[in-house]
Amino acid sequence: MADGGFYNFFGLVQIMKRISQRFLFLLFSSVLAWSNFASGQTFNQDPGNPNLDFSSGNFDHWQLGWGPRTDPDSASGAQPNASSHTIIGITGNNWDGNAGTGNLSRVPSGLQQVARLGAPAGGGYGSPRAYAMKYSINVHAAYPILFIQLASVMDKTHYQDLNTHYRFSIKNSAGQFVAPQPCGGLELSPKGTASTANSNTATVPPIAYDNLPATVNIQYQRWESVALDLKAYVGQTVVLEIEHYDCWTGFHGSYEYCSAAMRQPQDTFYYCDKANSLLLQPYLPRFAQYTWNTGDTTAQLLVRQPVDGKVYTCTVSSFNGCQTVFSALTKAIYTEADFTYAGAGVCHQIRFSNASSTTKGNVTEYHWTFTDPQTGKSDTSTAMNPVYTFPGPGVYSVKLVVHTNEGCAAEVQKQVTVSNNTTPPAIAWPQPACAGDSLLFTDLSPNSSTRKWVLNEMPLQDTGRSVKLLFRDSGSHHLLLAAVMDNGCPDSVSGDFYIHALPQAMIKMLPAVAPVNDPVIQLTGYPANAQTYAWTFGYNEDSGRGSHLSYRYPGIIATYPVTLTVTNAYGCTDTAQALARIMPPEVYLPDAFTPNKDGANDVFRIINITNQRLMSFGIYNRYGQQVFFTKQPETGWDGSFNGDPCGMGTYFYSITLKRPDGTLLVRKGDVQLIR
Repeated sequence: MADGGFYNFFGLVQIMKRISQRFLFLLFSSVLAWSNFASGQTFNQDPGNPNLDFSSGNFDHWQLGWGPRTDPDSASGAQPNASSHTIIGITGNNWDGNAGTGNLSRVPSGLQQVARLGAPAGGGYGSPRAYAMKYSINVHAAYPILFIQLASVMDKTHYQDLNTHYRFSIKNSAGQFVAPQPCGGLELSPKGTASTANSNTATVPPIAYDNLPATVNIQYQRWESVALDLKAYVGQTVVLEIEHYDCWTGFHGSYEYCSAAMRQPQDTFYYCDKANSLLLQPYLPRFAQYTWNTGDTTAQLLVRQPVDGKVYTCTVSSFNGCQTVFSALTKAIYTEADFTYAGAGVCHQIRFSNASSTTKGNVTEYHWTFTDPQTGKSDTSTAMNPVYTFPGPGVYSVKLVVHTNEGCAAEVQKQVTVSNNTTPPAIAWPQPACAGDSLLFTDLSPNSSTRKWVLNEMPLQDTGRSVKLLFRDSGSHHLLLAAVMDNGCPDSVSGDFYIHALPQAMIKMLPAVAPVNDPVIQLTGYPANAQTYAWTFGYNEDSGRGSHLSYRYPGIIATYPVTLTVTNAYGCTDTAQALARIMPPEVYLPDAFTPNKDGANDVFRIINITNQRLMSFGIYNRYGQQVFFTKQPETGWDGSFNGDPCGMGTYFYSITLKRPDGTLLVRKGDVQLIR
């Protein structure tokens, strides 16, 4: 026999599942909602006892064991290479075919997974197996109800207790049953081949129990529930233990399915105010009996004309005879539809503001209807706070219908008088708009009384008629002006504008240094596509315009600051500066230098190279040894050789330059190194 199991325990899980399904239906029903359980939530309400219902999809917080039929706890953990401890989900390929034959659900409604104990073929002749799992439950005052769901698939080919069987128990820290058996613990097995006509099931302790369905050699217990009130153990720890046993020969396997949860004894059922009925459908499926304080004996109770704050109680009886009392509090949800509008009804465009409320959940849907009573023509909107422009002056009927996420609805209808429009607001847009500028935006409307500026969907604190904004970078922006005019009419105007990048001014000078005998410098301005180029040459307040020009300086040795201001097509400007240097013709060097690091004349270098190219620059001591060499015109000698300071005295230099016409210019001389 393949895959037998704890049918009783599995029956309890089904009960919980059916209860959960009914509860979910109510939660989203306009008639009734059970407040503490919804799809996607764990069935175990108590956060202090995590994964009691296997909602984590594993055996975390459970103690697992297995061993011979006489001792299911002799070995810790799950039996190796066996399916004795398995999580069964809503879908998957780990489902026993015998369970399907017995029309046994994988998982009770409302749950995502359950646990399975047992093995498909037992331990072999003379070596039957047993399996167990335990959970130490911390009993909390808010969640004192232990709710167990059980189902099983059992072999019935032997005589009574030689068949596969299971048992569950709830014990205190001293190992005593928390309630007299069978409430505190029960063992169930098929009677097998010697079953009597009255029952095919044996229980310890004995209880009256209906025959379980069977097919050939397999007996089934479909999902059933057991509930136990543990409020007497609040602040203490009780142990829930579930055990499953192979048949005595060890050849016939079986399975038990189970789940558990700690739940509160009372939940709240919400209903929409003025509802005609309320269905109390708690999480209590597959109990043997239900007894409401109204005298009803159904699993759910239909209340006519529900009253806010009324409590109903239900006593549920488990298949093992245990009784537990649950209560249900009825709670009305009051939802009110309301709205206000700006402008007091004096303009064509009205801004409506939702003012609806509900005592539970949120208003999630809005349906506006704007109707002209004279023509009967209407228009609609589903926005939360619509701005609606009426076709003209007149009295209009405006209705708002709202719905909440709890399924409640409400409506309100008001008359709105619309008068002639006033002059709309307008914005004075600054020109130009360039990066780095502080731009002034102005409301041009003479009759706006209050206003709000919104830049890129972000409200500004400044509500004045003009606002000044700094834009450091280029890019697109959107500005909205929402104003209330002096006649109370709300109106708005908006527009997009672009902050343009600066043109990035640059100056190119040829030559970089002009000789004193020909002090003319060619100037070129960038960028090449600028609209205007304005120059100041740094001499005698002279200026010029154009992207390309030349300027002749006086024939004296001097340095002049050159400034260029460029303007692009968007009116944005940028400024660049450079130095125009007029130097002696061809080449000039000092006759002494003092490398004492005082910042003055510390390096011996060529002072001016105008339009020549430096080919070589060498310095020699009096013995003809070269102490410095370079081809870089900006590099000079710091008075050292191989990192060591040279002594004071006379040193000799040799310079070779190439003129633009290709001829060479050679200069030789001496320099005094003074320390």
